[in-house]
Amino acid sequence: MLKRLLLVVAATSLAGSSLVAQETIRLQFELYRNGSLLAKPVVTVQDKEAGSLAMDGVAQLSFTPTRVATDKIAVAFDVVFGDKKFQPRIVLLDQEPGSLSWKSTSGTDSFEVRVTHLR
Repeated sequence: MLKRLLLVVAATSLAGSSLVAQETIRLQFELYRNGSLLAKPVVTVQDKEAGSLAMDGVAQLSFTPTRVATDKIAVAFDVVFGDKKFQPRIVLLDQEPGSLSWKSTSGTDSFEVRVTHLR
């Protein structure tokens, strides 16, 4: 009887971990150039899986969201623009936007990406 109970608990724990790993995360992005909204895409990815967005002629954004608490999503970014690259990480509370920004290599344009976790 004890062996059967232990096997059921282990199987339930593994199934629970599998379900958490398969969580779908919806992120809304707002892409700005010099304060003007360029695009407002909504992207759906699995927890801990990478997604990407391209701002034509401006930047390539790769991102990986990870659930870190019931009400928090961490998003790790790889942002490539021109010959520059940076890798910020932001933590989002449900429905609260986070943002990152940068200037063009010439310094004439400013860019901002706002991201919100959607339920």
